[in-house]
Amino acid sequence: MAMMAAWPANVRAEALSSVQNGHTDKPIWPRVQDARPLVVAKAYPSLETARKIVPGASKDAVYEWIGHPQYREGLFNVHEWDYVLYMPQKKTGDHLTCQFKVLFDDHMRVGQALWYPAACEQLVNGKPPVAEAPKPAEPTVINLSADALFAFNSSVLSPGAPAQIDKNIIDVLQQRRVKSVKSIKVVGTTDRIGSDAYNKALSSRRAAAVMDYMVAHGVPSNAIVARGAGKADPGTTCTDRNRSELIACLAPDRRVQVDIVAH
Repeated sequence: MAMMAAWPANVRAEALSSVQNGHTDKPIWPRVQDARPLVVAKAYPSLETARKIVPGASKDAVYEWIGHPQYREGLFNVHEWDYVLYMPQKKTGDHLTCQFKVLFDDHMRVGQALWYPAACEQLVNGKPPVAEAPKPAEPTVINLSADALFAFNSSVLSPGAPAQIDKNIIDVLQQRRVKSVKSIKVVGTTDRIGSDAYNKALSSRRAAAVMDYMVAHGVPSNAIVARGAGKADPGTTCTDRNRSELIACLAPDRRVQVDIVAH
């Protein structure tokens, strides 16, 4: 029993590929139903026979192995032969219907041997299909307000901070039942009040405090990287002149962001 495949829509009754010295970038496949093998037995070659037809083989050898071209292309001064071959599948005992195109160079030796569909190339030459690259794991991004974790201008975890970290980080990892934690990035940021150097150091201490808590509660330390970004990533526009109002307005800029990549 021959297993049929889906054939290209732009097939032609005759082979019309543009062949340059035994090669083409755009093979044109004739219609499978137009094939007329002179010797039907030759349309059922063994895999070993088909594997002999490689670049460099002579036209006479191709003729001996799989017979006359099946679309009446002719034998002499022709650079393209087309076949419909039924290739044996050892696992199922069936035959896979394959189109086979042989292109000859100026010396009438095989330049290209092309199969359609790709399953035929895989069957005959053992070339597996190209696997798509796995998509990188999307990180889970968690933003924790520094005001909820620390008092203003402090890097010591506040009394309510553990509950926030447990709820937003530790519990997330447990609920997902992750097999492994690939990476966790902890980044502390501050508002614009204060010098760059001071805010950089403060944000680093805050990120380290969150990391230390996570490690103490079972998160692998080798998966965590903590750093401070200072006031490098502001997200608010505040024009308040009163200091207390300005501090309240800039609260969204005081945060600790946790990026988690886990499997």
